[in-house]
Amino acid sequence: MIKINKKTTTPLYLQIKHQFIELIMSGFLSPGDLLPSERLLADQLSVNRSTVNKAYWELKAEGFVHAQMGSGTVVSAQVGQDADDCNTYVPPMPWTQHMQASKKHQQTDLIKTALEAINEKDVISFAGGFAGDDALPLELIQKLMPKLLKKYKTALLHPTPLQGVPLLREAICNYLKPKGVQSQVSQCMITSGAQQSLSYIAKLFLSEGDMVFVASPSYIGAIEIFKASGAKVVGIPTDHFGMDTSVLENYLLRYRPKLIYLNPNFQNPTGTYLPLERRKKILELAYLYQIPIIEDDPYAELYFSPVPAPRLKAMDRHGYVIYIGTFSKQLFMGGRIGWLICEEEVMRRLSELKQLTDLHANTLHQYMMAELLISGSLEEHLSKLRPLIFHKRDIMVKALQSHNIDGLTFEIPEGSFYLWVKLPPHIYSHHFFETCKKVKISVLPGDPFYPEASSQQTCVRLNYSYPSEADIIEGIARFANAIKLTSTQSKAPTSHPQNLLL
Repeated sequence: MIKINKKTTTPLYLQIKHQFIELIMSGFLSPGDLLPSERLLADQLSVNRSTVNKAYWELKAEGFVHAQMGSGTVVSAQVGQDADDCNTYVPPMPWTQHMQASKKHQQTDLIKTALEAINEKDVISFAGGFAGDDALPLELIQKLMPKLLKKYKTALLHPTPLQGVPLLREAICNYLKPKGVQSQVSQCMITSGAQQSLSYIAKLFLSEGDMVFVASPSYIGAIEIFKASGAKVVGIPTDHFGMDTSVLENYLLRYRPKLIYLNPNFQNPTGTYLPLERRKKILELAYLYQIPIIEDDPYAELYFSPVPAPRLKAMDRHGYVIYIGTFSKQLFMGGRIGWLICEEEVMRRLSELKQLTDLHANTLHQYMMAELLISGSLEEHLSKLRPLIFHKRDIMVKALQSHNIDGLTFEIPEGSFYLWVKLPPHIYSHHFFETCKKVKISVLPGDPFYPEASSQQTCVRLNYSYPSEADIIEGIARFANAIKLTSTQSKAPTSHPQNLLL
């Protein structure tokens, strides 16, 4: 039932843990089923008993199993079952009270400069948020295009309904059902990427002075969109497992934010994966204080080991979660096809906003995505993409470790595109990024990922999915050199440079 691979870099206890989670979530193991004893499983897998003990301990901590007196370790109730059986009254979300018009617009050069960095001569870019040429499904698209032209003919050149091609919306709903997200086609709208979804949400819900809670650090694009609407963006501290729910609860006691924004699955930029118990707690708090949750989920399918917890939207039984997804990370950025799933009351208002902007997403790419989903080609592509990105992650990790940079630390993520790297304490961002420019590498500075545009330690986000294997090795050598060249005697800058992408 459980198999391990001692040649991979994934720790053995995590392999055991994730496989049990997959068996539980798939229904192969049911509530009340008994897990093998630690000694028996350790003998079967030829591992130390402490390895199994650690896997079981984490399964218990995340609520998948529990110790039963006289029996051993048994599977707990399935996720969501307790919510369905609970008699506690949860009021309907008063959407009308939350939705307001936006009043102003701001802009940052950070994302724009990251996109431009890939075209600079001789510069190795770790700054982007997308995959490289070696990961693009060019052959798949070449085969698909003639089929699209033959099947849909002139429909590919015409406008689509405001909420998107019905075929694609239905395909997305079907795609998400096995992942626990149950939605009607009428609750799904196609957007030009997740960024546009966030923009619509901000325009609908936020006005000057409103408050939004985000993880600190969090996705730059979301922070800037919320600030552009005049909102005060408040960062909730994170640890190795994501947003600290105890701090969130304390903040909710003192403040009433308009929205809570989350990347639960391989969060950008830290790569953390929110454990099941924290997901349950966040939903519980949202219900208690009647706060909508924005679940931005671009990286859930870019995992290197089985996904250990369901999406928040899959756990939500009361319609509090607005769910955002995109195909930009899974396929290619040029497609700009995303989706937004929410209650129909909210969807009506979001559709009005869409009518005022672009009317509909790209017609050709909508039909293309529909065919990729219906045919199963997307999953085939992902099965090739995941090991490729996983391999590049390991190359970057080994390259960083080989330089033995004193004081540099980072976590190794189990999915997504990034390493979140803390530089040695004596390195100051201004001088470091100026040095990076000289050695011709492009990295994303860490400060803008914090809502207050400031952190106690200098961090950088390094992308390993875009550069080639050779460029990763050479780029990390330049990165290590930039740290050595940065003056350890320099004084910290009085303010954060606004445009230091190289």
